[in-house]
Amino acid sequence: MPLSKKIHAYTLTELIIVIIITSIIAGLSFSVLNLVHRHMNDISTNFEKEMYLKQTELRMRIHLNKYSRAIIKDEKRLVFKNYKDSITYQFEENFLKIQQDTLNLDIVDKAFYFEGEKVSNGNVDAIELVLWKTDKLENRIFVYKNNDALNKLKDGY
Repeated sequence: MPLSKKIHAYTLTELIIVIIITSIIAGLSFSVLNLVHRHMNDISTNFEKEMYLKQTELRMRIHLNKYSRAIIKDEKRLVFKNYKDSITYQFEENFLKIQQDTLNLDIVDKAFYFEGEKVSNGNVDAIELVLWKTDKLENRIFVYKNNDALNKLKDGY
């Protein structure tokens, strides 16, 4: 008498459904992973830009306070001077040139101040650069220094 035992196994339809569900889950997880990866790249890029701007602001602050005088020569040149050294900033539309260094900055607007008044030539004690601007937001660098007696002199060194 032949024994007829049924083998307990999954049917082909059940296996296909499991494979389809697994592939859907894998596809969704890869798309979410891709989205997270793009966001991480965007965050990294924004962080690098922000650090670049902070370093530029720090550099400007150091120069403004290291040199006893800052003088606007024309609308594109700013010279920092002290008794033994000088450094020149040259402002262009897409960059700022400091001596031989070129900083990639899209300068939308710039303003120079002396004792709270906007000036177009002569001594400077504050610098404002607007790097980008929208209706609600703008990115600006503003650096200033406290004046000493030497800045009051018109014909210093």
